[in-house]
Amino acid sequence: MKPRGIVFVSCGQRTAEERALGSKICELINATDNLTGYFAQDESTLEGLTGNIFMRLDKCVALVTVMHRRGRVAVPEMPAFDRASVFVEQEIGIAAFLKHVGKRPIEVRAYVEEGVALEGMREHLQLNPVHFAKADEILTDLKGILPGWGHLLPKAEGPLEVEMELKKNVGRTPGGGRMEDRLVVSLANVGQETVPAFVLRIVLPKGFVENPHNYMPFDRERSDEKTDCFRFTEKSRRETIRPGDRPPPFEFNVSAEGLPPANYEASATVQVDRYPSVTRTIKLT
Repeated sequence: MKPRGIVFVSCGQRTAEERALGSKICELINATDNLTGYFAQDESTLEGLTGNIFMRLDKCVALVTVMHRRGRVAVPEMPAFDRASVFVEQEIGIAAFLKHVGKRPIEVRAYVEEGVALEGMREHLQLNPVHFAKADEILTDLKGILPGWGHLLPKAEGPLEVEMELKKNVGRTPGGGRMEDRLVVSLANVGQETVPAFVLRIVLPKGFVENPHNYMPFDRERSDEKTDCFRFTEKSRRETIRPGDRPPPFEFNVSAEGLPPANYEASATVQVDRYPSVTRTIKLT
């Protein structure tokens, strides 16, 4: 199956009408050849509201942003004005960074509810927004815009994304030993195809894991005097990873107690056949 370019839908979710508009925009996108829509309403976890949003923004080929009026702001010595959603403004800022600093070609179609003031980063970006009074005006305009985005190629990365989280001070080792943190490494299929096989390599500084040789996935060949390496495959979960799946994470209890002070990091790299590998890092100290 040919990968479809992700169109990130940045739309208010405060009211049922706003959420319905975001869903309808996604329906239009999904009905367009070679495109798939992503609307954050589909996320219900903290991981989804942070990691997944950042991942989709990083991978998107286009951004559809809808700025609804959020409330009137009064500032001393300035006329009062109506402000848009802070979340939408932030997502525009991230997309602008990817486009101008990361040199990523990202198409943008911006819609601004009548009466919303121009402020912040939008004052300096050439978004050429379309002003609207009713939601139907957005859907009508998009029907003419989306076919022209069908040629956009998705970012060349594998379907599996890696997320890393460090949970601090989860407990002590038996007998009142060292205080440990927990490193949680998760995989998420953000692509359009099922992943039957993968290789995940997790590299930790030597000494962070007690008795690393007791771990079944310990990779002796890749470990050395400075690092401990662990290797996981699809056999570790005994199931294929379908689009949208988030299999149970891989977890390690880790601690820097007894180690020389330093800036320690862990890394995780996932490899899927026919795709470039994806690597993420996290600071441990």
